[in-house]
Amino acid sequence: MFRKKGKVEAIDNEADGMVLVTIHVDRLNRKEREVRIKVFERGRGEVVLQADYLTTQSEIYAFYSAQDIVKQFIRENDLVLDTETTNVDLPTVQTLKTKRSR
Repeated sequence: MFRKKGKVEAIDNEADGMVLVTIHVDRLNRKEREVRIKVFERGRGEVVLQADYLTTQSEIYAFYSAQDIVKQFIRENDLVLDTETTNVDLPTVQTLKTKRSR
């Protein structure tokens, strides 16, 4: 049935290339926000990207711009996003339970 013999290779680490991303946006005053980005690669067990910068954008836009930086870094280094955490209150959509539908 199977005529060719192949080589069996063991995968050393299933988390190779998987990254954990942390984005924190802290309000300094009315106009400035401090953004801290950390990208931690699970396979190697080390931080591969760490960035701190100030911006005048609102919290949500500062988060989205930091997310764009992370996505570009992940794409350029051929990594896979596993988990992303943040301290920003992201918008959510909820359905009202008391609303009547037809």
